[in-house]
Amino acid sequence: MHRLTLALGICIFIGLWMSGFSTAFAQDELDQATGPIDYLQQVKSLLRERCFACHGPLRQEASLRLDTLDQMIAGGSSGPAIVPNQPAESRVIERISSSDPELRMPPEHEGEQFKPEQIEIIQRWISQGAHGIPNEQPDPDPRKHWAFQPLIAPAIPASKNPNSNPIDAFLDDLHSKHGLTAQPQAPNDILLRRLSIDLLGLPPSPEDWSNVPKQWDSRWYQATIDRFLEDPRHAERWARHWMDIWRFSDWWGLGDQLRNSQLHMWHWRDWIIEALNKDRPYDEMLRLMLAADEIDPENFQDLRATGFLARNYFLFNRNQWMDETIEHVSKAFLGLTINCAKCHDHKYDPIGQTDYYRMRAIFEPYHVRLDSVPDETDYSKNGLPRVFDAYLDQPTYRFNRGQESSPDKSIALLPGIPEFLSDIPLQIQPVELPGVAWQPERRSWAIPNQIEKVQKSLASLEQSVQTAQERLAKAQSDYQTHLAQQSKTVQDSGDDAQTAKVLVDDPFETLSPQRWKTYGGKWEHQSGKLQQVQDGQTRSVLRWLESPPSDFDLTLRFTILGGSTYRSVGVSFDSTQIDGTIHPGPQDSEVMVYVSAHGPDPKVQASFAKNGSYQYPADGRASCRVELNKEYTLRVQVRGQLVNASLDGQPKVAWKIPIDRKSGALQLTAFDALVAFHEVRIQTLPEGVSLRQPGSGMSLSPEQTLELAKLELLQSQHKHGASVAEIQALQLRHSAWIARWALEDQQRSNTNSGATTDLTELKSVESQTLRGSILQDLHLNVAKSLLQTTTSSIELLKATPEKKEALEKQLDQSNADLTKAKNQLMAFESGENTQGQLVPFSGALWSATRFLNSGADDPKPQYPRSSSGRRTALAKWITDPRNPLTARVAVNHLWNRHFGEPLVASVFDFGNKGTKTEHQALLDFLASEFISSGWSMKYMHRLIMTSDAYRRHSSLLNNNQAIAIDPDNRYLWRRNATRIESQVVRDSILSLSGKLDTTIGGPSVPMNQQNESLRRSIYFFHSNNERNTFLTTFDEALVKECYRRDQSIVPQQALALSNSQLVLDSAKSIAERIDSQHSQEDDFIAQAFLEVLGIKPDVQMIASSKLAMQQWQALDDTGLGQGSPIKDRILLVWTLLNHNDFVTLR
Repeated sequence: MHRLTLALGICIFIGLWMSGFSTAFAQDELDQATGPIDYLQQVKSLLRERCFACHGPLRQEASLRLDTLDQMIAGGSSGPAIVPNQPAESRVIERISSSDPELRMPPEHEGEQFKPEQIEIIQRWISQGAHGIPNEQPDPDPRKHWAFQPLIAPAIPASKNPNSNPIDAFLDDLHSKHGLTAQPQAPNDILLRRLSIDLLGLPPSPEDWSNVPKQWDSRWYQATIDRFLEDPRHAERWARHWMDIWRFSDWWGLGDQLRNSQLHMWHWRDWIIEALNKDRPYDEMLRLMLAADEIDPENFQDLRATGFLARNYFLFNRNQWMDETIEHVSKAFLGLTINCAKCHDHKYDPIGQTDYYRMRAIFEPYHVRLDSVPDETDYSKNGLPRVFDAYLDQPTYRFNRGQESSPDKSIALLPGIPEFLSDIPLQIQPVELPGVAWQPERRSWAIPNQIEKVQKSLASLEQSVQTAQERLAKAQSDYQTHLAQQSKTVQDSGDDAQTAKVLVDDPFETLSPQRWKTYGGKWEHQSGKLQQVQDGQTRSVLRWLESPPSDFDLTLRFTILGGSTYRSVGVSFDSTQIDGTIHPGPQDSEVMVYVSAHGPDPKVQASFAKNGSYQYPADGRASCRVELNKEYTLRVQVRGQLVNASLDGQPKVAWKIPIDRKSGALQLTAFDALVAFHEVRIQTLPEGVSLRQPGSGMSLSPEQTLELAKLELLQSQHKHGASVAEIQALQLRHSAWIARWALEDQQRSNTNSGATTDLTELKSVESQTLRGSILQDLHLNVAKSLLQTTTSSIELLKATPEKKEALEKQLDQSNADLTKAKNQLMAFESGENTQGQLVPFSGALWSATRFLNSGADDPKPQYPRSSSGRRTALAKWITDPRNPLTARVAVNHLWNRHFGEPLVASVFDFGNKGTKTEHQALLDFLASEFISSGWSMKYMHRLIMTSDAYRRHSSLLNNNQAIAIDPDNRYLWRRNATRIESQVVRDSILSLSGKLDTTIGGPSVPMNQQNESLRRSIYFFHSNNERNTFLTTFDEALVKECYRRDQSIVPQQALALSNSQLVLDSAKSIAERIDSQHSQEDDFIAQAFLEVLGIKPDVQMIASSKLAMQQWQALDDTGLGQGSPIKDRILLVWTLLNHNDFVTLR
């Protein structure tokens, strides 16, 4: 009763409170509708969002600015924008509320339109007098934005410790100004794990842990940094960071059709890893990624760098390809969102729409191809994806409002950079390319690759000749045996075991009622012919009245005269029905072989009756042409379960009866067929007669078998001869090209230098080698024609009747081609015709596009002798030390990867819309140091990691004052705890287990091999279509854009760590490895905590672990660790791998 009263009281209270709340809410709405409008919050914020881009500090369309009230009242070329107290006279209201798209502001496609309630707010504000704020200042000039200003190293603030890292001086200064006390340095074990994960992407090794000093030792710390930086695994770790930013992706598309990126992009990944290991300067890396094909076109290794641009390839749309290139070159290297100026001028930064298309003009010429690589001629297996300028004269037009369907062709835009950054000039110089760049077949391996491929096939071809000779010898032996058997059969005609016994040989001169009985149909007999003349889908049977042998050989001559549909005629045996026309019952049996002249599906078919229904197996069917009013001979041979059927001497069916055979009648059948039977012969089947087995194909006579063996020997000899001829042709062709290239190079040198070097000898060598190459190519043509003629003869010999006509024509054509090839050779040798072309080699494969037609490749471009030089100019401009953005953007990424938070949060937008930073001075110092160090990333790693800021503890304990002042750690008074990336999670598990494959470089591991692979995760195939499930669970890099990794905590991550086979298998391996070195229980627990989590457990942790292990050991012997004497230790390791600290960097 008391509960009910209490509940009722609560309900009444809530009801009264809600009614009061509703009244207050309604009053607030009324106040908002009638009260004064807040200029800053309600009016200026709307105008800033929709109007300032065209009427603010960046641009003043119609001489109008709207970023202060005074400027609005002053107006522009059309008069005041607002008239206080008179909204109807205010042009702002007129334009934002206009129903005419030509007058309404913002213009269509250039900004979000004002909503009715927003227009009402501005109207009411004007009606209330258009009150502003005192001393309102106009917005600053966007060109004066801090990131656009020249990079000048700031003065390092004074520090209490003169030997401190300059980074700490900047941060200490901020801490002092904001009353913050920084956290102390983290313990050595935490620092070691931090260094190892940061620099190697792997946990420390047992040896690393054993060398950790008990007290702080700066020499140990510095030595550890140096050792990790020189470790080849360091480059794999940091390559993955840069691959996020540079959008690394393997190819993807639809099925096997490549639509995005390129094949074999692992070459670019390998180049990144190698470059980082060598500490190649960052500016050099950028220049090579943008223009290695122009900067050093003969350096095959550095051409791999252009994978950065090759990755943007898109099969169907050049504009999408260009858009992505401009967007991500700008974001990754400059921290600019130039892509926002594609449709209109940038709304926040001083980047015009023309700037966007001038930037596009820099990339307009470039295309993608695969260059051949050493030891491989199959581009699907390996090739180097790289870029080159293919379209040197391709114009660039501005798209009206960004619509590719509306290009402004009145003027072609020249390549350029944003005007506000043009203090550093873009100096474009066309590049004359060496021969290997535009003639990739000149590479030292390109042609030898092709020769070696043919040479490697010679051994197998020689073996094929030997095998063919052995087959011919056997065929000749078999044929002699066949002739001997035939002779013996004639001599021993009385031997029933080897001679067929004729049981019936009936030409139907008479119709004997003692031999035959008809069922169904309408039968008419004439001398030499028995006809079934009743049409319709019924069955007619002519049954032999004697008991047939189990094994027999039956030959039937017949003509199908008509029938409504199926027109089936054949032989039935083992028939147990009393009346052959009656459908079989469940216990009946019957086997049939028949010929069907069914129009859509003529065939020879074997079938059988089982459980009261007929079955028509696919392996008992042979399609063939069957005509009406044409005589055919069907031969059926039966031995046991094996049935052979041929039509007009051509084998059709070799089939095994799938049911047990029964004793039954043998009969001729017709279903839905008008037929004339001319003759039937039934005889026994001697044991010596061989039958074809199912799947053995065509059966040839002994004479045909011998002929086939002869032809196959010829074919293998011609294949070998053609390969020898091809090797000689390739070698002579190579010599001819070398001579031609030498002549062309000297001619070009004479032209460029004005020299008059005599070319007589070079021309003579070129002429002689050309003739030798053409002659050998004609010999090769004859050899190939001989091979084709022999191959056509073999195909004809083995052909089924319906294919013979086409194959006879093919053989005629092959013979004609052979005659033509021989005539051409004779004409060239006699001097009658000395014309001929030097056959080209291929040293590269163009990456075909389908811009014009989605179903067919576009015309292949030529490989020009020169390159535009535009990308080189851009690369030099981006990496010019005077460029205010490049170094700032780069060190911001470096800082982000070390601290988990960048100094500028908007890592790809350093413009006016980007996030403000409290650390501009520190960022500028780091950027200046980066340039001064020669753009050395390893120098920057050392600088950052030797700072107090990097070494600080991430704990929040004992610093409540700092938490209250700076809860978000904007001033870096402590380290942030961060989640480790997906690759580090997986690689750490494998590393701890001792199973990680540390092989560096090579092709990507395909999806279907990744579950079993022990390689580092950086080498996994990674595309928009195919991403590893385990890695994706832990915030894998997005393929299309990933300038910063997400850091999420979702239930699927816990499931992956607890249930994945990777973790289950590794927990056992880790436990066994630690147990082998630390058998005592306390030692094992301490070492497991240290290696897996990077912490030293206290007494309570060890005690809790021992208690849990005792309980685990008592569990049923199932699940993880079953059958192992250290099941409890395996479960402890598994538990630690599932601990939050395993996936967290403290």
